[in-house]
Amino acid sequence: MKYSNIGSAMSKNLGSRGLRGDSYLYFEIEEALHDRTIPDESEFESVMYSAFEKFSGVSIESTEYRHIERHSHGGMSSGMIAPEIWKNEIIPHLKEIIYGGNI
Repeated sequence: MKYSNIGSAMSKNLGSRGLRGDSYLYFEIEEALHDRTIPDESEFESVMYSAFEKFSGVSIESTEYRHIERHSHGGMSSGMIAPEIWKNEIIPHLKEIIYGGNI
């Protein structure tokens, strides 16, 4: 495994996903998980879902865009996050990077 913690994997692999608020939420979660040891693969989604819900205040199962005021910095979708993007793209992408090694 080429990453020692979740934060180090996140720091190099954001890509362009979601709405404007998603990037700020991503960086917030990255910082919070900077020293979090990479869990067993079976536990990864649970760790990431919990972090998403803690910092967004929104269920990962939500299908609606949500606004997070602290991530409003201007622009058309400022402060908006998309839980579905996290569940279906961002978290699976990170999982593939950490455990799949193909990216």
